[in-house]
Amino acid sequence: MIRRVILFIASLFVLLGSLTTALATAAERDFQLRGYVDATRDADLPYQVPRLGVNAELTQYDYETLDRQLERMQQA
Repeated sequence: MIRRVILFIASLFVLLGSLTTALATAAERDFQLRGYVDATRDADLPYQVPRLGVNAELTQYDYETLDRQLERMQQA
């Protein structure tokens, strides 16, 4: 009988410790991520125009097309 009581009390301590750790971890995560917007909660995202950047592969174009693409990059 006493063994079951001791195991029950130990189990309660473990449960309370686990809950405390989970809540503290969630609070720390919320503190570290403050100011960041979670895009999965709202579908109202800003519209972004696709533009060429520094990672554009320019070796795939011939000279005429390359000039045209470079002009498009400068206009963007």
